[in-house]
Amino acid sequence: MKIHPPYPHYKFFRKPLPIDSLQYAVDASILAYSDREFVARKVAHTNMELTFIHNDLFQCLILRGRLTNICLVAFRGTVGIKDWEVDFKIERNSLGLHKGFCEAVDSLYPEIRRVVAGKDVLLTGHSLGAAMAAVAAIQLRTICEGVRIVNFGQPKIGDDKAVKLLNGILWNRFVHGEDIVTHVPLKCLDYVHGGKEIHIPQQRRPWWGIDSRFPYFNALIPRETIDHVPTWGYGNPIWKGIV
Repeated sequence: MKIHPPYPHYKFFRKPLPIDSLQYAVDASILAYSDREFVARKVAHTNMELTFIHNDLFQCLILRGRLTNICLVAFRGTVGIKDWEVDFKIERNSLGLHKGFCEAVDSLYPEIRRVVAGKDVLLTGHSLGAAMAAVAAIQLRTICEGVRIVNFGQPKIGDDKAVKLLNGILWNRFVHGEDIVTHVPLKCLDYVHGGKEIHIPQQRRPWWGIDSRFPYFNALIPRETIDHVPTWGYGNPIWKGIV
């Protein structure tokens, strides 16, 4: 497995499950890192319809069950320098929310709203995508039949005032091992977590599996960074039932 996406060897949607299952949520959060063609191939064998939304900086995918009113919305995590600029835009807006995350969601929101208005929505993502999912829930709760959040490796989205905006919404945050991203922005900046934290036991370090091109370099990567890898740290343990 590689630290950086896409993840061509990860097995998506391993068996038929409800669209709002935990397994499909984690798969969608990983799949959101890939391009339209790759996503379409992986969704083709399922009973789901795909809407792919993107702009110059951000993207998300929306999976819709053909026989249900449920939409699974997955936001892409950090992949480049421009995304890091968003991550580090840590000043908060008047609602106490991280400005960078809010701007990222706003850039995609009109198209998302068009597809999911009136639907029952499960929002998900990994890393930056997880933060965007939580922020998007604040806007979508007013136009959707129901809103839930299931996130993986999520950074904090704001202060106490901000997380209270999501009161009443089912919000599960999965944290693998010592995943460093889940600790930022720092508490000393008045950032806090919301929702229910669910811990995934730290998996045995894959010394040779993160990137086979640099096996010895892998040993130098901090454990807290490796724990953030979405396929190895989140996808595989969840499909194995290690939660």
